[in-house]
Amino acid sequence: NITKLPEAYQGKLKIGNVEVVEGTVYTLSQVTSSSFVFEPAIDFVGKVYIYWNGSDGTTFADDEGTIQIQYTNNAPNLLTIEKVANKDSDVDITLVDFQNAFQDEGDVLKEIEILTLPDASKGIFKMNGEVLAPGKIQASAFSKLTFEPTKNFQGTVRANWNASDGAAYSGSESQIFINYENTPPTLNSMTFTIDE
Repeated sequence: NITKLPEAYQGKLKIGNVEVVEGTVYTLSQVTSSSFVFEPAIDFVGKVYIYWNGSDGTTFADDEGTIQIQYTNNAPNLLTIEKVANKDSDVDITLVDFQNAFQDEGDVLKEIEILTLPDASKGIFKMNGEVLAPGKIQASAFSKLTFEPTKNFQGTVRANWNASDGAAYSGSESQIFINYENTPPTLNSMTFTIDE
């Protein structure tokens, strides 16, 4: 007898392909031929309790039994995002760049947090045409970040970021590196005609 089920937001208990109804009594042959399976809700993290009772065919036990299931979440790992650009060139950091740097088996990128930005003397990050400030951005609302370098800037730009799968952020922040290289000058040929 399944006396109490978990909350609906946690998931569903099934026997075979049929969802269990609280208070239903199952025979031993039913349980033997088709196991109980708990299907957690997407992204659910926490403890699930299922309460049950059993009978010897005549009476049920005085005290209920408890099944406890613990769902844990593995925090994501983050890779560095690296870009190389020529002097005075804008650089886009797309959602795909963040997704490729986000490693979390079974989970997807849900939120990005920009922790620090480069010194303004090197240039500025923008999103949707607005100057970016440190803060959290939902992946579903993310378009792209664009770094606009200061004219003639050469060197490395760094910004720190973190990301979440919706349940936990990475335990270690990561970086965006943009390396600006000097574009070698182009020389045009010159032709001289000299009269003798």
